[in-house]
Amino acid sequence: MGKIKKWMHRATLKAQFVLSFHLILLYSLFATLLTWGIVISVNWFFMPGALNPANYYEKKIPEIVQFVNEKEDALLSKTAKKQVESVIPLEGMDYQIINKEGQIVYGSMSTSYIKNKRDLYSQVNTNIHSGKYIIKVYPLLNSKDEVNGAIALRYQLNMASTNPNIKWMVVLVTFLSLASPFLYFYLFAYLFGRRFSKKIERPFNELMTAAKNIQHNNLDFSLSVTQDAKELSQLLHAFEEMRKELKQSLSKQWQLEEDRKDMTAAIAHDLRTPLTIIHGHTEILVEGSKKDPERLNRYLHTIYTNTLRSIQLLNQLQEVSVIENPGFAVKSEPIDINTFVHEKANEFQLLCQKKRLHLYLRLVKQKHQTNFTEILSAFLKY
Repeated sequence: MGKIKKWMHRATLKAQFVLSFHLILLYSLFATLLTWGIVISVNWFFMPGALNPANYYEKKIPEIVQFVNEKEDALLSKTAKKQVESVIPLEGMDYQIINKEGQIVYGSMSTSYIKNKRDLYSQVNTNIHSGKYIIKVYPLLNSKDEVNGAIALRYQLNMASTNPNIKWMVVLVTFLSLASPFLYFYLFAYLFGRRFSKKIERPFNELMTAAKNIQHNNLDFSLSVTQDAKELSQLLHAFEEMRKELKQSLSKQWQLEEDRKDMTAAIAHDLRTPLTIIHGHTEILVEGSKKDPERLNRYLHTIYTNTLRSIQLLNQLQEVSVIENPGFAVKSEPIDINTFVHEKANEFQLLCQKKRLHLYLRLVKQKHQTNFTEILSAFLKY
């Protein structure tokens, strides 16, 4: 049994289904034979003689025929009724005495199976089948051995009729015995089907849950590979590999989206500074600084420089989609820190004066490093 279970874990669904079907048939056959054996054993060993066989009444017929042959046509008299009924087991057998014209003289059944004299002669010593009944007809002879009438005996060949006292119990046991193969087949089919459905239900539920997680952009889960069936194991493994690839792809895409947002926000923030400088210098020129050639040239140079800076930032803003390129990389370039700092100081000097602020510039070398770097330290005071 253990080897069968291990084999079923590695087998395909088709092989498992075929094996389950054969096991259902085998278990149903074994359970049916066991049931029949129990019924027969109880009847033979524990209740001997308690049940009459199906041909019980048929075995009584020779005794009745002997009585008929002794009495012959004397049975046509109604005065012989008690003698007849003392011989015939009326609890399960019916009879009727018929004259030579085919008419019923007396008996325990009213149904006429012989209609006339011709029927009487043709049906004597024969069996008449009527539904579940068997009717045997025996002649009543006179002293000249002529057929002067007949006796018809009706009975059934089944254990329910031969055991009238426990008829319903016999019917129930007979029904269960005959129906047991179908009942056991249904029972084992239900049990194996339930076991089989549970085996494939877990991986399919796991797949549906995984699909819902992916639908809600949740890829932080994993699928356990089942050992219940080869196809299900392959399906879960393929789905898990797809999830990993999808997570990796979407993670890159989401990271690129975040980088694009950060870069857009940074460029928009940086764009505000040159525009502010251009606006401030332009206001001063409009107010009359254009009469001073030296200041005019300096302001125009500042405006020109920040205009180029603004154009450069706008171009960068339009090219933000470049970060989606897998080969995109930020490259650093060396600059002259002294020149950069003094240019920025000149740009901010006018804005500080406009707000009545004083800008003090000091370049300091950062210590405790092999390569000293100059940084800007600015102090703003009213």
